[in-house]
Amino acid sequence: MKLLKKLGLFVLTGTMALGLGLMLNDAANEVKGAVTEQVIYTTGFEASDGFAASTSYNNASEKLQGPTGAQWGVIMGTASTTGPLVDSQSMQMRSYASNTTIGRAYPKSSFANLTKVTFEAKANASGGTMSVEYSLNNSTWSSMTVTGTYGTTQATITATIPAPYNGNQATVWFRINHTFINAANRMTIDSISVYGMVDESKTLDAIVITGTPTKTTYYAGENFDPTGITVTSYFSDSLFLDVTAVATYEPSPLTFGTTQIEVTFEDQTEYISGITVNDVPTMLVLDSDFTSSGNLAWTPTSFGAYFTDAYGTANKDAVSTLENENISLLSQSPLGTDIKVNVA
Repeated sequence: MKLLKKLGLFVLTGTMALGLGLMLNDAANEVKGAVTEQVIYTTGFEASDGFAASTSYNNASEKLQGPTGAQWGVIMGTASTTGPLVDSQSMQMRSYASNTTIGRAYPKSSFANLTKVTFEAKANASGGTMSVEYSLNNSTWSSMTVTGTYGTTQATITATIPAPYNGNQATVWFRINHTFINAANRMTIDSISVYGMVDESKTLDAIVITGTPTKTTYYAGENFDPTGITVTSYFSDSLFLDVTAVATYEPSPLTFGTTQIEVTFEDQTEYISGITVNDVPTMLVLDSDFTSSGNLAWTPTSFGAYFTDAYGTANKDAVSTLENENISLLSQSPLGTDIKVNVA
């Protein structure tokens, strides 16, 4: 069974809030007090979640990873493709001999009405230790109640906020700690699910897009990059949430000729215009492999120039129709691009 792996919701102020799973009730169902425990945030530390994997684990100070508005802080670790627990990537913290720095992984934002956190965990070697803590002010930390067996066999861990703070605090932070020090070991975690109390009587009124996309020109097959914009959802109780990370952007992948992006969150849709999607940069010219190192006299700085004898043709008559035609493909391709071209 595949574990759920996707991003959740964030409040514009930087506070993660209840919202994922909000029910869109009709006007006749505005019953107050319909509060239930629901998943309000998930992530699997995948590249598709915005986490860039690396092999650098010995950072004694905080390293930020993840998408803008949904970042995690990591100490003595990184998102990694080494021994993932689910899919292609996990978060991994490491300890080393003669190193007393405790590894930690934690969302940079807080959650509202948090009740518990579940995740997959595994130690690389026996003797590993871990803990999960919470804070109401991001300064003073206390232990959460942890169930599940942490060891060399992958297991589901549940960390619960103790009474009297379970499910009723406006801001709650949590962190997962790799407490094993002074010897080599690894703690790998994955499939984070955060639970909170959700008021189902709220209704979604609108979404609003602000800002301008940083990237507006694409090739067919790429996905839209929301960097530069913020998608905000507004609810009937005046709550507003930053849902940029969980809104959908269509078409996905982008198709040639697309000029606008359809942005949807739950039943609300808005549009982003001013988008250009070019055809995939391929062209049939000559039977040869051209790389960023060049072929014959072709150097990387020659991208965008004209095709002549210098580019490996047997003679200029072989491509006479292209001899004095600027090949826009090359001017659009970044330096270092590998291009396969064949005789048309």
